[in-house]
Order: sequence, then C-alpha cells, then structure tokens
Amino acid sequence: MIIDFSKYSSVRIGDACEVKVLNERVKTDCFVIGNASNLLINKPKNLAILDDCFDYIKDCKDYLEIGAKTNSYKIFNYCKKNDFTGLEFLSHLPGQMGGITKMNAGMKETEIKNYILEVNVDNEWIMPNFSYRSSDIKGTIYAIRLKLEKGFKQELVEQFSKMRANQPKGFSFGSIFKNPSGFSAGALIDKTGLKGKVKGGAKISEIHANFLINFNKASFNDANYLINLAKDEVYKHFNILLECEVIILD
Repeated sequence: MIIDFSKYSSVRIGDACEVKVLNERVKTDCFVIGNASNLLINKPKNLAILDDCFDYIKDCKDYLEIGAKTNSYKIFNYCKKNDFTGLEFLSHLPGQMGGITKMNAGMKETEIKNYILEVNVDNEWIMPNFSYRSSDIKGTIYAIRLKLEKGFKQELVEQFSKMRANQPKGFSFGSIFKNPSGFSAGALIDKTGLKGKVKGGAKISEIHANFLINFNKASFNDANYLINLAKDEVYKHFNILLECEVIILD
C-alpha cells in the first residue's frame, strides 16, 4: 500500500512511500512504522505497517493481551469501561501499543514497562529490558501481555490532562528529546535562545522548546536542521548531548 506521510505522520512531514502490510507474525527486516507519532521520514525504503488483525484487546483473565496495532485511546477507553488502573496516562498519549511498548512510553513516573508481563517479538514471547523512554527490542512487536489491577482512577486522567494543557498545539512529534538525567531538555534549549527559531515551515515552539511545530508545510530538511541545531547548541553551551525521542529515517 501507499502511505503519504505528509498526511499520515503526526508532524505531517514526508513523501508518499510504498509500505508492506504484515498480516502474520513473521520475522522481517522491514521497519514497522506504527502510527508514525514520533517519526521524521524523508524517502526511506523497506517500510511496513501491521494489518488490522493486530488491532485487538483480549481479556485472558489473569492478564490482557493487546495487539501491537491497537491505538492508545482504544486501550484507555477499554480500561475505563472495565475498571482497570495503570494506563490512565494513555488518555493523553497518542500512538499504537507496539510503539508505546518499544519506547517505554509514559508520563512522569508512570511507564508502560510497569505493567508488561511479556512481549511477542518476531512470534516469540520474551521479556525485554526497559529503560527511560527506550527498550532493547530489536524485532517486530506483534502483541503485548499486561497485568493490570482493578480501580480506574479518574483523578489521574485529570492530572495528565493538566500536564498536557500547557503543551503546544499543532503538528508535532511530541517531545523531540529525552530529558537528560537531572535536566529538562526544553529548559536547556530555551537557555540557548532557540525558542521560536524558524526554519522554512518548521519552528521550535515558543511555548515549549522541546517541541518542534510544523506550521506551514515544513520539509524534512527544515525539521532536521532545527533538531540538529538544538542538539549542537545545547552541547556547546552545557556540554550535554541530547538524545532524540524522534526516530529519523532518511
């Protein structure tokens, strides 16, 4: 199938590309794009997307099994309806379960790894190693098993909602960089004077410097320039090397 990333990805940057559809649990050398929520894509080859057969939630009594294509809002609504707690943060976190798992997504101290029992990678159930906003998963994620407790917490949803209220609107990746230990990536970029910096149709947000906004049909080069500029300036000013949350496929 053909996917136009200028319409599909969260930052709305990229060309139309041929993408393979995976409809069975096989090992593949393709890069699986998921929702493209944190991808900056130029003209890569060898891309794949999961078939809709991997969009499911199955209650297995002792755990939930969730297909890797299942989106965060569907999971959140299922947990709310069935009174499960732990994944309230998914109410304000876009993406599919595969990508959420691979990057160990979360908000504040809450991380998806806290609830994972095992992950189906290349049709083998394993328990990966997780760290801050990352994992050691190398293959294709097809499904995830989670252990959740009863007791959905609406107060957590409201807490996460307040956190998101101050973040910039518009087409973006979410955060560009991971927060270095003991620091805020946004604050570091802000101190270099780059907040509001524009390149073509992209800019570093005036509201939060760890967000890049596509405000006017930005190109791959526009966005890539600002990402590298922020990384270089923070290293030059503070001797801190920022690590991207955004995955760049060129």
